[in-house]
Amino acid sequence: MKSQPLDTIVLLMKAFFSLIVVLNPAWYAVGADESPARIDNVLLITEASMDGSSATLILLISLTGVNPESDTNDLALDVALKDPQGRQTAQVEIEYLKRQGNHAIAEMSLPVQAPLLWNAETPHLYSLLLELRRGDKSLDTIVKKIGLRQITIRDGVLLLDARPIRLRGVCYDEFDPTMDDAVRLNLWKRDLDLMQRAHINAIRVPDGLPAPGFLALCDQMGLYVICNEPFSRDALVPDHPSISASYADYQNHPSVIVWSVGNTSHDADSIREITQMVKEKDPSRPLLSPGLAQRELPDPIDILAPSFPTLEQLRQISRRGRPVIICDHTDALESSFEGLADVWDSVRRNKTIAGGMIWRFADRNAVPNGEGLDGIVDADRAPQTDYWQTRRVYSPIRIEETERKIKAGRNIVELTLHNDYDFTNLRDVPCRWLLRQNKTAIDQGVIRFDLDPHKTMKMAVTLDIPDDLSDNEYTLLVQFHDAMQQSLYEQVVRLRPDHWEKSFIMRLRDRKRDPDWNVLANNEEIQIKHRDFVFRTETWSNAWFMMTNDRHVRLIVGGPYLRLGREPTSAERFHYQNGVESLLPQSMTLKKWIVDKRRVDQQKSNVEIETLLHARDADSSIVETNVPQKMYPAQIDLLISPFGFCDVRFTLLPQKREEYFLETGLSFLVSPALNHISWLGNGPYPTYPGKEMLSQRGIFRFSPVDRLIPGNRSGVDLVALTDDRGYGLGLMLINGNVAFEPTQEGMLVSVNSAVAGLGARYHRTRHPLLATRMSASERTTVFRLIPLIKGRYPTLFETIFFSH
Repeated sequence: MKSQPLDTIVLLMKAFFSLIVVLNPAWYAVGADESPARIDNVLLITEASMDGSSATLILLISLTGVNPESDTNDLALDVALKDPQGRQTAQVEIEYLKRQGNHAIAEMSLPVQAPLLWNAETPHLYSLLLELRRGDKSLDTIVKKIGLRQITIRDGVLLLDARPIRLRGVCYDEFDPTMDDAVRLNLWKRDLDLMQRAHINAIRVPDGLPAPGFLALCDQMGLYVICNEPFSRDALVPDHPSISASYADYQNHPSVIVWSVGNTSHDADSIREITQMVKEKDPSRPLLSPGLAQRELPDPIDILAPSFPTLEQLRQISRRGRPVIICDHTDALESSFEGLADVWDSVRRNKTIAGGMIWRFADRNAVPNGEGLDGIVDADRAPQTDYWQTRRVYSPIRIEETERKIKAGRNIVELTLHNDYDFTNLRDVPCRWLLRQNKTAIDQGVIRFDLDPHKTMKMAVTLDIPDDLSDNEYTLLVQFHDAMQQSLYEQVVRLRPDHWEKSFIMRLRDRKRDPDWNVLANNEEIQIKHRDFVFRTETWSNAWFMMTNDRHVRLIVGGPYLRLGREPTSAERFHYQNGVESLLPQSMTLKKWIVDKRRVDQQKSNVEIETLLHARDADSSIVETNVPQKMYPAQIDLLISPFGFCDVRFTLLPQKREEYFLETGLSFLVSPALNHISWLGNGPYPTYPGKEMLSQRGIFRFSPVDRLIPGNRSGVDLVALTDDRGYGLGLMLINGNVAFEPTQEGMLVSVNSAVAGLGARYHRTRHPLLATRMSASERTTVFRLIPLIKGRYPTLFETIFFSH
């Protein structure tokens, strides 16, 4: 939509308004004796100055019930405008009315100085009061809530009140007409509140028309709406008496900023006529047609609206000289929600891309595992992990850094702060910071930043760090709050010293050597007895078992297993299918090893066990002779120390077969009694490549009464799995990836060397694991097992997990 002069828009609107009156012969039957004159309809147009210092409100008002035999000069129309605080800002009396049959039309302009313009961040609503009089007698009164705002396009950029806007949107169509009005209103309020808490500021209605009551809520709460045009509906043909009222029901809502024609199942030629009609009837709003984004489109289509474009397609579309709104992106199918951050990064970088809409807001059916079918919230509105990811990615406040190096003493920590709001300066959004030692805040402060919309700055926080860096986890939590003290954005910045990895490995310096430990080895097994635990591994099956000496608590009860994947999502099953053949291994966890070679080196200080082995892709011992079996060679090295730990190094040896893995690593089964799970790393939700923003650094703990969402936790350094009495198993890693999967036999713990992304409905993951192209680091993982004995925890575990 090219920016049109206000006079041109007014002329077009007046022509349409007059046409409504002329083409409705049913209205001529109304006489003065049968029905008094009344206000039939009002159409509003706003023009705002470039700097927002003034605005003009154009009103086109139609009256019905006017006696065609009398002069309309005895009718007068009083118009008053009150600002959001109830102060009257304009008042005028209209005495001249243009009569057409038993209708009359009035037009006027109301200048507004220092207007409070409507937008999603500050949804200011004025009160428009209209009173129709015949002399001193009041015939009709109307009060409307209206918003002053103007939509334009300049140089291919979508503007609201002369400012670029970004639509952080979602598709939504919860408009069941059979539902009770009060129930629907409460449902809409709940949904819109959930959206705004996730920083969603725009809605696309893919099918049908939203109820006017829903649009009134969007006006009030501040959400932009891409609305299906109301002009071509069967019930709204030009000779239908309800067209005027129905048209105004939608046209006067400030939240409706774009008209939409069709829904991704048509071509430009099929909608050419209707787009022209829509543009003639309302030239004040731009127009799009979902799915149409080619270079050559009918002139009435102002905005390109691709559906699920690739990043390269989006880049090309953004160069075609028109604004772009992605009508559908990042389908929320189960947990396959990869790529949202990539799409939104493209939006931020390109001014012509005005935003896009996630498909979709709510599932159609409730799903017990919480991953849902096709929405970011369940049917009962319980947020899924996709909802929390949306909240992170859509946030208009961003801090780039997730880690900063520090030293003991005074530190000035610099961070890069982005204000992605369209109208809000961050001085109106207070920032609070907390310095945390493990789980305890030891210092805090409040800062305000004078940062304009779409700007970036360096922020600095001065921190005094204690001397005990090597024994504690330090993080900086930065939070921004709204006026109601609800958190808008949180960023956790990990604070770590130089050479952290080396000092972390040395943190078990408080462990004492057991002088009485012994090793028993024969052809069947190797058994190591330590004062804290017994570790046993079978020679031919490579099976592990571990239990404590104190109270004989079983720790490891099964494994190790070869990890080649996880349970595929629906999208993964589709994308990794090549005809009738799957490109994935038949089994994701291979439990049977064939030991090819084992070497045991018993030294005075420790025991080393090197095992070359391979796993077979078959769950059953019965193998069809005519089907070639897939073999996966690997090496597992153990170092069991008299200081009370066992180091594990797993390497998946190079593969020759062209297939894909979803994950690779080593799994083992821990006793079901170890039902308290704690970890130091990213959480609380599972994270995968392409979904990294879902979780942040922290110390997390899940007890049996908590709902642990199975899946991978990234950036993990410590894990503690304990029973109700505090006995259990600890893991030490460096920036590791650990998966937790509850089973009937116990918790399956997988330490992964590499993880593939989940992908999305319309594309395979951009982070695949092709067996023949995996690097050495992707095939290797290292971790340490430490039995946790109540009363004798290693200092590091005591400090991080068990101190209060």
